Amino acid sequence: MEAVQQFETCHSCGKSIDYIPGYVKWCEHCLDNLNPVDQKEKQTWMQRKYEELGRRNGEKLLEQVIHQNAEKPSLTISTAAAYVLSTGIHLVSALFLLTSLYLLLFQWDHIAGLIGGVLLMGISWLTRPRIPKISKDERVLTREDLPALFSYLDQLSGEIGTKKVDGIVLNGEYNASIGTVGLKRQVIMWIGLPLIASLDKNELTALLSHELGHLVNGDLARGTYIGTALFTAYTWWDLTEPDDADGEFEDPFLVWVSIVFQKGLAFFPKTLFFTLLYLLFFNSQRAEYYADDVAVKHAGADGVNGLLTKVQYDQTYMYAVRKAALSPGKNSFFDLLIEQMVNMPDKEKRRMLKIAELEKSKVDDTHPPTYFRMKYVDSRRGSTSGREPDVRTEEQIQRELAPYQQDVEKRLIEDYRYYTS
Repeated sequence: MEAVQQFETCHSCGKSIDYIPGYVKWCEHCLDNLNPVDQKEKQTWMQRKYEELGRRNGEKLLEQVIHQNAEKPSLTISTAAAYVLSTGIHLVSALFLLTSLYLLLFQWDHIAGLIGGVLLMGISWLTRPRIPKISKDERVLTREDLPALFSYLDQLSGEIGTKKVDGIVLNGEYNASIGTVGLKRQVIMWIGLPLIASLDKNELTALLSHELGHLVNGDLARGTYIGTALFTAYTWWDLTEPDDADGEFEDPFLVWVSIVFQKGLAFFPKTLFFTLLYLLFFNSQRAEYYADDVAVKHAGADGVNGLLTKVQYDQTYMYAVRKAALSPGKNSFFDLLIEQMVNMPDKEKRRMLKIAELEKSKVDDTHPPTYFRMKYVDSRRGSTSGREPDVRTEEQIQRELAPYQQDVEKRLIEDYRYYTS
């Protein structure tokens, strides 16, 4: 049954607004209640500065890629400086390890040496380089499990010039990602079944080709050398940053002195972390545009922008999760999700687009704002018509994925109930 449109006066600007019950009630005139779930966090001066730098650099980079097309990032002064800073971080980590070994081996009979050695060894262990691996609760599906999907991925991999995908992990996220795991550097793609269920054929091709594009887009932050340096700097910051001091204390002055000391100590690794992110800003964001360009070549501009539009519907996804969890046995989560997508009012779609339009480019975000990415994709319209899987292949892929929906839905609902109880 079609929902009835209703009207109300905006309490901010006094103009009439239309809305449909069940969707966010917002004003297109003054944008009141545009994004009610957006929680504004208090920012430090450093975060405000980096946000401003991100905004200016993001707009500058968008103009560049529109006029020059996105190319794989090359070595620049900024990325060279990132390598130098990463080397410094790795050297400090090595110094921590060597110092801890010296203290534990040669100064263990002194209490200060023993405590210092254990402390530095603990820091060295926490910041050690890690080889990405599959979580114990993740099941890796192979070519025998999903022959049609792997066949289509192999076809795209050959055209893009990337390594073939070795395994696929299906989950309940409204997202997808790709990476290498283990000593053998196997390529694993994580695919959210809710996202896949909401896509048409062109959008599916856009998603798969975009993720494969990450394997060849030259993003240094995803690499081992600089990626581990970022992780180390963040861990140092996290270890030294004080927790919020809530409650009553016997000596508030000493607590205040301790917090000030910790904040001063945390300032240095925090500065290192954000400086490294800033040096990588153009590299990471240009790499994301390059992955979008790969997707445009294989799915066309309509397919990529359709994907980028639907990726913004995470609030719709959460609504379907909540409704399925609160009415067990009545509605399938996937049926609810598709129903919400199909029946979404135009005003709700405009709300999502406006949220994306107002999104700010940030230094500490590897992705350009969605609205910037859509503008870039529009600039590539007509450069290629794209492609799509034939109807038979697309149907085979959907049939292969369907049996896994029930297990994914069960875990989604269990997680929702656990975290909201």
